[in-house]
Amino acid sequence: MPPLNLGERIAAALAGRYSVDRELGRGGMATVYLGHDLKHDRPVAIKVLRAGLGSLFGPERFQREIRLAAQLQHPNILPVYDSGATDGVLWYTMPYVEGDTLRGRLRRRGRFSVTEAVPVLQDLARADASLAERLDPALPVIGAQVVWAARTEMARSVEDVLARRCRALFLDAAAAVRMAPAVASVMARELGRDEEWQRGQVAAFTTLARQYMVR
Repeated sequence: MPPLNLGERIAAALAGRYSVDRELGRGGMATVYLGHDLKHDRPVAIKVLRAGLGSLFGPERFQREIRLAAQLQHPNILPVYDSGATDGVLWYTMPYVEGDTLRGRLRRRGRFSVTEAVPVLQDLARADASLAERLDPALPVIGAQVVWAARTEMARSVEDVLARRCRALFLDAAAAVRMAPAVASVMARELGRDEEWQRGQVAAFTTLARQYMVR
């Protein structure tokens, strides 16, 4: 008998609690399914972490992260309904909202303009006050910009953010190096990376930045 695919595994694991209708999409961290909450008779988005991330997080750390996410309250942040670790699969459910996706919008219209991006950054900062704080006094870079770069501009490294997105490396290399650990921390939380990844990112960026420092 062939092994079950991920959709079949999650459907079997959640049988009796949720029905799984179809796959909605895939991202860097999770596969998202359209499901139905049988107890409350409502549609839900079921997010299933990728196998590699599931083994990286582990059930206990995953539940801690979910509890923190569940405490966030803001009109632009969807709440967490439910979560669990079932049959070796880490999952959580959120409201299913019909409409356009960010990926679809970017494909049709390209990058956001500054006028369009600023309100989104402000909303991120309101939802998590720490994201509104400058990462270094010398440069006007805040945590919300790092989240924005990871979510909408496919930034996947500290160099992506500090050299290619906000250009901090070329404005003040020393300040960029000081910001690197904070940027790595925000990105790790956003991308599901561990502390070893953060250390590697900081080391690689510091090596690069030394070439731009005034001696």
